[in-house]
Amino acid sequence: MSNKCSKWRKNIVPLKWVSLCILAILPIFTSPNWCIEAKLNGAENCMPEEYPNSNVPKFSPGFTTSLTLISYIFLATFVVMRLFIKKRTKSAVIRSVLMGALMLCCSVDLIWILVDQHRSTTPLVNIFNVMLILFFVRAIREVWF
Repeated sequence: MSNKCSKWRKNIVPLKWVSLCILAILPIFTSPNWCIEAKLNGAENCMPEEYPNSNVPKFSPGFTTSLTLISYIFLATFVVMRLFIKKRTKSAVIRSVLMGALMLCCSVDLIWILVDQHRSTTPLVNIFNVMLILFFVRAIREVWF
């Protein structure tokens, strides 16, 4: 099982990097919270002249939520596969549990926003995405610790 998992993992490593890039770049194209809360979801409505902006086109909240959830699915698959392939040290298990908990917490929050009509934004996901990137990129993690 470990050999099959190892071969499959090599094939999905590019998906891990694509997912991490999506999580890092997506905030640039996400509509700001004040715009979503005011229900100004059009590109022309969301960029009033009284606010400084970059004039970068913004994706709809549903599209950004979908991309984020898909990225979490790929990253969670990678975390689980890593536990089957690599030696399970205490630090690797703790890191995997933390990454899984962060992704689960963010996924629940994003799904809650889709279901609940009274909630439209979340500051939690953007903060946790930065932490996920720090956990996944080994070079950053080694310098950090």
